[in-house]
Amino acid sequence: GQYALRMFSDYRVHPEINYNNFLCSFNGHYHISRKFLVAALKKFGWFDNNYCTKNFNFTVDELDGHIHDYVGDRDCFFRKFFIDTDNSFFSTINSFGHEVFRHDKNIYTLEKKLTQSFLHIAGETIGTSYYPFVTEKSFYSIVTRGLFLTYGQPGWHTHFEQYYGFKKYTKIFDYTFDTINNPVERLIELLSMVSKFSNLSVPDWHDLYQIEYDTIEHNYHNYFSGNYAKLLKKYDSKFQQ
Repeated sequence: GQYALRMFSDYRVHPEINYNNFLCSFNGHYHISRKFLVAALKKFGWFDNNYCTKNFNFTVDELDGHIHDYVGDRDCFFRKFFIDTDNSFFSTINSFGHEVFRHDKNIYTLEKKLTQSFLHIAGETIGTSYYPFVTEKSFYSIVTRGLFLTYGQPGWHTHFEQYYGFKKYTKIFDYTFDTINNPVERLIELLSMVSKFSNLSVPDWHDLYQIEYDTIEHNYHNYFSGNYAKLLKKYDSKFQQ
């Protein structure tokens, strides 16, 4: 894990921030939470094939079963946010040809998608579990000075701040979603919260970016200075005592 996080350490120059797209999301491996994420992004009208990937396929029945597993008899309500009359999207693959675990290479494939999108939603590994787990997904945004939100486990963003020192973008985003235990409810709360930004203009997005500029810079320097690794080490040694 730590090695993967360090893979961007030589990546020092990113394209300039130049928005022409609302949202990007890169979904490589097959997890229940990723099926939820890509299905909901499609239903909200935000899965743009030029800016989002889905390297796996599944059936509407599988998805229906997963929704029921997590919300029980409220599935008729929640299904509305995932399932449509035409679900051919679920069986398609949309890939940018990323190399598994080669984040130092993939950043060059994805850098323009990231810097052209107002928001990156990172689908963390196994978002249906209950203990925060940090992989390299969010670092793609940190090293390209972008805004991101992670669909991870409950408390993921608080964990990322406390143990890694990366600050939240609280001036523009409401992180209530991060406190919700149920993965289906958490995702819908996350997407509902960001939907208010989806109809804004490109100049509006740039203005919002400027509001969070200090935090973006803090996170960028926290990564490249290696401070996040020192902080992690400090916590690790505390746990081992």
